[in-house]
Amino acid sequence: MTDPGHGDAVVAAETRYAGSLRRAVGVAALVAVLLVGIQILLAWLTATGGAAAGQRSPMISPATLTVEQGGTALVLLLPASIALQVLLRMPRDPESTGFEDSVAHRQFWGRVAVVVAMASAFVALSSFLGAMAVNFGAGTLDVVQIFGIPVGAALTLLIAADAAVLADLEAERLSLASSRANDAVVKIEDAITRIPGTADPHPKRSLVVQGLVVGILVIGAATAGVFLLVRNPGLTAAFAFFATALSLFALGTATQIVPSLLQAKILDALLVLVPPALVTLVVVLEGSTSAMPLIAGTDEQRYLQGLAYGLLITVPPALIVTFLLVPRGRERVSSPLFAVARAALEAQIGRLRNQQERAAAAPWRVLSTLSIITSLLPPVSLVLVVAATWLRKQSDDRRVALLVVAWVFTVVVAVMEIAALVMLPLWWSAL
Repeated sequence: MTDPGHGDAVVAAETRYAGSLRRAVGVAALVAVLLVGIQILLAWLTATGGAAAGQRSPMISPATLTVEQGGTALVLLLPASIALQVLLRMPRDPESTGFEDSVAHRQFWGRVAVVVAMASAFVALSSFLGAMAVNFGAGTLDVVQIFGIPVGAALTLLIAADAAVLADLEAERLSLASSRANDAVVKIEDAITRIPGTADPHPKRSLVVQGLVVGILVIGAATAGVFLLVRNPGLTAAFAFFATALSLFALGTATQIVPSLLQAKILDALLVLVPPALVTLVVVLEGSTSAMPLIAGTDEQRYLQGLAYGLLITVPPALIVTFLLVPRGRERVSSPLFAVARAALEAQIGRLRNQQERAAAAPWRVLSTLSIITSLLPPVSLVLVVAATWLRKQSDDRRVALLVVAWVFTVVVAVMEIAALVMLPLWWSAL
């Protein structure tokens, strides 16, 4: 007869794994959307800017990946993700690899798997959009071309994300099951003592409020300065968009790095920096090369001003993070990023002492999120949002914002698709 306790443990483990995998895929998808948006926006600015100036402006890069480019990337990414799976599941030799080394190795290669997952998400989205553009431009619909590479890249994304989650969960399990847990708690408590200032009772609220105020001031001032530099409204608007996106990215990265630095985990902090550094490098290079053809003056002036434009995109994120990180004095409340780091370290202590358990997401919230994701397929989305509405009525959770957003997405997208189908003869003849 099966012990009911084992069934509960399996359900809890499955819930924890699903949540971790969902977060890993979500982060990779967010980075992919940002990179693809940068490609499309910069390609559009380059083309429209050159046309407005009466000259043919060369494309710095394709707006999206072609099928051939996506296939080449997939040939590299799929074996890499499978190799990471094998590497992370291989047993370590206890005679040559100690407990701490085993955990550190898995954490390192787990970070590499995160980078592979981000690259796979980018290939999936960019190649899908590129295939759609080619097929609609040619007036044909090649299903294999549209979905072949994206589906393969999405599978690679899941394999790499699973490898990253495996590394994190195994490291956490080994830490919790180890007799060294008490030592880990002592080290974390020592790291908390290094945080200047007193505890902030509302760290996340302070980070959001102060970050919003400082972000508006810094990005606004930098955008005005860029307009005086390039005298181009399109480039100025692109600068504001890129500076805002990188600032959000920088804040998210800082919230992960500061706790690691307080614990002297330098390697972990450096590995967390890899994806943001790659994204920032892409933004700076493509921003500079996009601005150069659109700036008036000699070749030297266009080069210097375009280079300055690209480098200036990194200034607002740096200033915002610096302001939110710099202590205000030891006796005052900690700065927002230090306050959030304190809360994260205290939560980590709670997990090590088995005093805190992460609450599983309510089923109606999961279904609401899935309905938003599948809103392009109204029949599926409608079933999910109706099920979410029914489950919420059975739940004690009275929050309604997510459910309202799910209904809005479902209804609006369905109406738009029906309208597009009804008007298909009109706009198809126009095309």
